Amino acid sequence: MPNSAPSPVPFSPHWTVGRRRWLRRAAWTLGAIVLLWALGWLAVPPLLRIQGERIASRELGRAVTIGAVDFRPWSLELTLRDVAVAAAGGQGAPQVEVGRIYIDAALQSLARLAPVIDAVTVDRPVLRIAQTAPGHFDFDDVLAKLREKSSGSDGPPPRFALYNIAVHGGQVDVDDRAVGRVHRWRGVELGVPFVSSLDSQREVTVRPRLAFSLNGTAFDSAAETTPFADSRRSDATLRLAGLDLSPFLGYLPADLPVKVQSGRLDADLRVAFEQAADGPRLAVSGTAALHGLRVAQAADGAPLLSFDHLALRVAELRPLARVLHVTSVELSRPVLTVRRDAGGRVNLDMAPQRPDIPPGDKDAGGQDKGVEGAYPWSIAIDRIGVRGAEVAWRDDAVPGGAEAALHDLALDAQTVVLPFAQPLQFAASAGVGTGARIVLRGEAADRIATAAVSVRSLPLAIAAPYLARQLAPRRDGSLDADLGIGRNGDAIAVQVARLQVDDARLGCGAAKAPCTAALKQLRVEDAAIDLARRHVVVGKLALAAPRLQVRRDADGRWMAERWLVRPAAAGGAAATVRTPAGTPWAVRLGDVALDGGALSFRDASRSGPVAVDISALQLRLRDLSPLGARAGARPSPLTVSARIAETGRGRVEPGRLTFDGTLALDPLVAQGRLTAERLPVQAFEPYFGDALNVQIRRAEAGFKGTVRYAAAPAGPQVEAAGDAALDEVRVRSAPTAEAAQATGTGPWPRPNRAVARICCSGSRSACAACGWRWPPAGPRRWRSARPRCRTSSPASWCRRTGASTSRTWSSPRPGRRRGRERRPRRRRPRPARRRGSASARSPSPTAGSTSPTASSSPTTRPT
Repeated sequence: MPNSAPSPVPFSPHWTVGRRRWLRRAAWTLGAIVLLWALGWLAVPPLLRIQGERIASRELGRAVTIGAVDFRPWSLELTLRDVAVAAAGGQGAPQVEVGRIYIDAALQSLARLAPVIDAVTVDRPVLRIAQTAPGHFDFDDVLAKLREKSSGSDGPPPRFALYNIAVHGGQVDVDDRAVGRVHRWRGVELGVPFVSSLDSQREVTVRPRLAFSLNGTAFDSAAETTPFADSRRSDATLRLAGLDLSPFLGYLPADLPVKVQSGRLDADLRVAFEQAADGPRLAVSGTAALHGLRVAQAADGAPLLSFDHLALRVAELRPLARVLHVTSVELSRPVLTVRRDAGGRVNLDMAPQRPDIPPGDKDAGGQDKGVEGAYPWSIAIDRIGVRGAEVAWRDDAVPGGAEAALHDLALDAQTVVLPFAQPLQFAASAGVGTGARIVLRGEAADRIATAAVSVRSLPLAIAAPYLARQLAPRRDGSLDADLGIGRNGDAIAVQVARLQVDDARLGCGAAKAPCTAALKQLRVEDAAIDLARRHVVVGKLALAAPRLQVRRDADGRWMAERWLVRPAAAGGAAATVRTPAGTPWAVRLGDVALDGGALSFRDASRSGPVAVDISALQLRLRDLSPLGARAGARPSPLTVSARIAETGRGRVEPGRLTFDGTLALDPLVAQGRLTAERLPVQAFEPYFGDALNVQIRRAEAGFKGTVRYAAAPAGPQVEAAGDAALDEVRVRSAPTAEAAQATGTGPWPRPNRAVARICCSGSRSACAACGWRWPPAGPRRWRSARPRCRTSSPASWCRRTGASTSRTWSSPRPGRRRGRERRPRRRRPRPARRRGSASARSPSPTAGSTSPTASSSPTTRPT
């Protein structure tokens, strides 16, 4: 059988020689590498230390020292220890100190002919910086030297790739000598996984991290970026917790009108940057909070604004595009102090006064050239909330100053868009003083706004300092109102559903002093006010229990003249304020009701005092136009009823007055049915007594019929038709001029009131001085030995001729019994010489005198 095993390959001597040659080359190469490693391990550290210090010192202009260098050529790892850069001038602590710098280079650096570093680690770096003057630092010389080196280089950016850059345990001290502050960064941690300018690494994403503690406040951040890509997209996250702003307040401009005193900042923000084709894009989102902010006025340090907590949730902030979208704004317990100085300037008006701009410097829209539009930013806020706010108001522009405060202020607003693309919705409420509250709800835009306002128990005294310049009396009361306010452009309208004033008082200076005017309740319903058209329509006006004291003093001045405060004359006569002409106001009243009114009338300007009290006043009026009435308009139905009595008459029943008719204002015409009963005529005697030769002691007038009063150009016209009555007539004959001259008791121009009172008390000398004869002559049938005198007005009786020359005539009411009926006694007439004059027994009527006998009194007898 043949042998099937393969024949052996013949041995070639050339193959053996080649193999030995390659082994020899590999051995030489390995030996060279080992030699290079050994040479680099031994020679590179001292060489790098010496040359590194020399080159770095030359480039920086500062002395640079390196403590130790460790190089491992087999792994391309380089470690530098105790690296230091001296301070300017070589005095003091080094400007920069680094405990350890570790660099791990990759072998790709040889193939790419560019540094490719796998890791760079910096441990315990210390940086000391000092600001010697505003804008000048102690390392300005280093920056200037580096700027000189780089000024001539204009080429492509260097090619490199750095991976895993890390800084651990860093410290930074900033000594700001300009503001006297030292800022300290501790525990600085920086991580940059990759930074590359090589084309092959351009799409690699890095995630840097920065964390430190600034002045005791922790800061942390994380980011990712592709800085050398075309878009250069970068995303970063910044976190702050309780950053105290006090050390940084010195960097604010010194010319600010306000001064920030304290505050702490929290932030959790995300920053995104991208270089797009249409331009760079920068977007910020996240949350920010400010705590314990205190702001004061820079001029005098007075408090301006403070709050406990302000939180903002930002959906998107694009400052380059001027776009801001805020999800929510929450403000807790703000306190705002608003003041107006004596010159009328409010402390919130902090904008500097701008000079007048010539018309040529404005564009067609009225905006200044070079000034951007009224709303350069597009702002959208989804929700605004304010809780526990307080607003303090101080006004030094009014005499004596004025103060007011809002407390427990709450505000909610939704859909705030600027410029206004849609109306914003808002609701607010606040307390005023003690127990008062204001609630506001509505919507508003730039040209259109509507609001519903509710006011409860608002004290009227809050406006007293502003009315003190016009009205002297004190004002009290409370206001309740429910009204709506609407605005459309320049037109403003107010719709009053209900307005009520309770317990209004005027002029109550002391607790026991009577009020000059008082009103239990004023109620207005269904009122509409159009400010643009100057038109007011009141559906219903009701007054309950109004009280008014009408006074006129001896000089003829009414009490209202004393209410008004006369402005101090400045430079002579006061300047007349002229109101520009315009559409006159028109006021229309639907239903007017007055119930339980009272009026106290006192007039001391006549020869005798006038004192009348009107009570139980009732009034009903419909469809009246007190302002802007049309000529020939339909008269308004009017009903009035009241009780009228003379003051000091004791238990005498007051008179009654009732009117039922119509009233027209243009021209003034009042007509209707009038019913009057027991009107005290004697109360008004001082107004017409000079035309009579008798003195009315008592008379009650009555009338029942129709009356008409019309104001005509030729004079007022009065018409009356009905039944008139005069009851309870008591008159006293007035002395003639001859009798006054004969007795020497003529009228005194201004009798002495004190002497008159003494005369009433029975003093002979005082009576002689006043013109009375004491004791009174005549029979003993006088009721009193003293003359009858009215002490309330001695000026009226002190001008009379005397007790013995006058008689009092009375007419008793029909059917009234005056004591027990007695049998009439016949008396013999006495000589006239014993009575003083014949006129005392039987006064004869003269021209202009009135007979003492009235139609309602069948008999007249002396008393």
